[in-house]
Amino acid sequence: MELGNTAIISASASAHVARSEIKKGRNEEIDLIVALFCVLTVGCRAKQPAVLHVYRNRTSPVARALDQRFLEFNGDKHRLSSGKRIVIATYEFQDYKQMLRDRVGNELRPDLIVLDSPGDVAINPFIERESRRAVDICGAARACPAFVPAFIPSFVTDAEELEASQVVLKALLNAPPADRLGITR
Repeated sequence: MELGNTAIISASASAHVARSEIKKGRNEEIDLIVALFCVLTVGCRAKQPAVLHVYRNRTSPVARALDQRFLEFNGDKHRLSSGKRIVIATYEFQDYKQMLRDRVGNELRPDLIVLDSPGDVAINPFIERESRRAVDICGAARACPAFVPAFIPSFVTDAEELEASQVVLKALLNAPPADRLGITR
């Protein structure tokens, strides 16, 4: 009888060890899958570009020229100091003035705002306050249709978004005056 109990205990211990080894193997597989997933997602995230959201009027007199400048900018593969590529995405709505009046600064929070003219600042109190820091991206181009104000809103505080906004604004300002908005003399 005692021999039978020993055999049962031995068989039970062997089964427990076997179950432990199977669990250990599964845990190692799960750990490997989780580690692989983490490495892949971190690698993918590092390659994602910094997207700069620009609010502008798609039907403005300088819209085509701005399109060209933004395409050139995206094609030049500008980068942040971290190495991330900067890509421009624009907010373009059917009714520029209504969106500017009702949503920009409230629920729509672009990283860079390009207005059609200085007169647009009076449409929205937020824009009026913020536009004090606006710069003329039309610059010295004599043929440019108007002063084209552009500025970075004060709610852009994320370091990456702020740097991307500054890089784009600087690129718009540093274009040769006659080419700032693709306008020739």
